[in-house]
Amino acid sequence: MFHIFENKDKKYLYLTSYKQFFEIDENTYLILKSSKDNDEVNRILSIYEQHVNEEDSFVKNDVKELRYGLFLCISNTCNASCSYCFANKGNYGKDEGIMSVDIARKAIDFFMNKVPINGQANIIFFGGEPLMAYNQLVSTCEYIKERYIDSKNIQFHLVTNGTLLNEKIIDYIAMNNFSVGISIDGNEKVQNEQRPLKNGKNSFLEATKHLDYLLKKVKSVHARGTYSNFNNSLVEAYEALLNLGFKEVNIAPDILNEDMDKKFNFLIEELDNLYDYIINYINNNDDFPFGIFIEHIRRIFLPRTNIKYTCGLGEVIYSVDIYGDIYPCHRFSSESDYKLGNVMSQGEIKEFSFTTQECNKCWNQYTCSHGCCYNDYILTDSLNKKNLYWCAYSKKMTELCLALIPELSEKHLKRILAVS
Repeated sequence: MFHIFENKDKKYLYLTSYKQFFEIDENTYLILKSSKDNDEVNRILSIYEQHVNEEDSFVKNDVKELRYGLFLCISNTCNASCSYCFANKGNYGKDEGIMSVDIARKAIDFFMNKVPINGQANIIFFGGEPLMAYNQLVSTCEYIKERYIDSKNIQFHLVTNGTLLNEKIIDYIAMNNFSVGISIDGNEKVQNEQRPLKNGKNSFLEATKHLDYLLKKVKSVHARGTYSNFNNSLVEAYEALLNLGFKEVNIAPDILNEDMDKKFNFLIEELDNLYDYIINYINNNDDFPFGIFIEHIRRIFLPRTNIKYTCGLGEVIYSVDIYGDIYPCHRFSSESDYKLGNVMSQGEIKEFSFTTQECNKCWNQYTCSHGCCYNDYILTDSLNKKNLYWCAYSKKMTELCLALIPELSEKHLKRILAVS
């Protein structure tokens, strides 16, 4: 299986099974694109297959430590009213509240029993807005440290809109080596439009008032943005967040956007503009803060035997809500049919599995992250079908990343792949 594509004035051939690509000339491109002579196509492909590198100089073919994740939704309420919120403004369509101490500890015990000795246990404090349950966060962290820190490789994470941060909270999460994701979408105008606060205050100013202190004290901080209004510039969103001091920025499109039919082509154009911006950026900077490109490039270099066809929901990823109900992912918390069990009961939890056969015929199968299963469920009413918007977006991202890799310096590439 192969794929050919153009980017700017260059043309490329990607060999799916080998996960390797080549720049090709115009004549070769036209033959592969339009030739009905299978023998000629196979002859050309065989020539390039002879140049395939069996082992990449940057990446070894070993399987790294398996990462497990628990989305601990300690708060079923939020102080923001984001325009695109999948969680019904923070409560998932349920009564608002804060997780009890008993349920939090039972959730941790349940999860730790799932993590093998050689696995990494990632505890993601989530909501709603988790800092509305800050005391519960502290209590849970202390319980984990007391009971599991010596027997498990544990990493704490916090996903927050940042508006409730203060120096006391920042000092605590810094002391406990949290990784922090700040939900912020761009400049002041965009942030206030897409993530308004329920109390009417300026969302952008509230989210950034302690940002300098956070960036100074906490080693791992990144921006988590959503690209929802396709009339806005994606490049301007990245510029705004980089100018705030973030060392990594992740902006993902809102695939559930009701205007996707009309404006998907605009999203593709904005990705092309972002590619141009990145080329200019790397020519003038040693860092590479573009999170979605980092993830995608890493998948290109990852041996295909290590590729998972989902994020691991219900297998290495779980979510527990304030009632102790277990779901395969936090995004399914409003879908009672996908409840797997409850941490307070002694019964076995349900197994969660599905297959997506159509991916097996796609040239992008070994590089695609396969998107969000919840989005697939909402758009296709099935977990076994992929939504076409994500597929087109992912293919475009793969093409841009393949074209970008030759433009990266060795220093950039090593930083992206996290190798010394």
